[in-house]
Amino acid sequence: MGGSFNPVHVYLLVEQGVHVLEFNNLERLAADRAYEFAYILTTNAIRGTVAGTALRPLALR
Repeated sequence: MGGSFNPVHVYLLVEQGVHVLEFNNLERLAADRAYEFAYILTTNAIRGTVAGTALRPLALR
C-alpha cells in the first residue's frame, strides 16, 4: 500500500475486491418508504475501463 492516500480503500478494493460505497443517495427510497429491497451493484460496460470504474447501484423491491 506504500504511500497511498487511503490505504483502507486500496486494501478493500484492490486486494480483497470489496467495494466501499459510503456515498449512496437513498433519499428517494426513504421517501417511498422502501425499507426492504435487494441492493444490486452492477458495472457499466465501458470499453477500455476496468470493472468497477463506474458503478450502477439498483434497488429492487
